[in-house]
Amino acid sequence: MLSARTLVVLSFAGIVFQGSGINLARAQGNESWMRVNIVQVKPEKISDFIELYRDEINPALQKAGVPWRSVWQAGEFGDTYQRIFVTPMESFAELDIGGPLGRVLRPND
Repeated sequence: MLSARTLVVLSFAGIVFQGSGINLARAQGNESWMRVNIVQVKPEKISDFIELYRDEINPALQKAGVPWRSVWQAGEFGDTYQRIFVTPMESFAELDIGGPLGRVLRPND
């Protein structure tokens, strides 16, 4: 079930793309789906969080072949310790295996 925050983010993204005249599905020639992850970071752990993404998560996503990822953070006002990650999804089958990180970081069978 989608949380209220996720719905707001998705609605906002739809407004931004419609308002700018960009239609991603039309630009790519087919429908495209996005995975939205909202992460709340403890203020005292923000440097650890940044280090984890820089040293572990980003290289793993590149290894998995993720073409791009967008990260949003609140500006001057708002929750400055919340990060919103948006990545493309190839299909809903990714939800069964955990997405790109699930493929790359899965323990060897």
